Amino acid sequence: MNEHPDHGDDPHHGGEDEEHGYGVADVPRFQAGLAVRGALLILAGLGMISGGLRTFRNHHVLGLPFAIAGVAGGLTSIWAGIIHITGGERFDDHPFL
Repeated sequence: MNEHPDHGDDPHHGGEDEEHGYGVADVPRFQAGLAVRGALLILAGLGMISGGLRTFRNHHVLGLPFAIAGVAGGLTSIWAGIIHITGGERFDDHPFL
């Protein structure tokens, strides 16, 4: 016996259409935040590169692995900061996606 004849007729199970307020409220403010985060990532990257080079200068061969890790992390941080400042990566530009 089917006590609920309408049960299962609706493909939407509720909750999908409700607004939860999780969206970006103010786009210019959001973009300004991305720019600030990008600038901070670039500053952190420069600090990591400086620390890596200082480590190599003070400890020579023994500090080389730490210096390489610091410089690589710094370059990655600068790259991420530039991506934040320029508006992020675009994943929808590939014709097959």
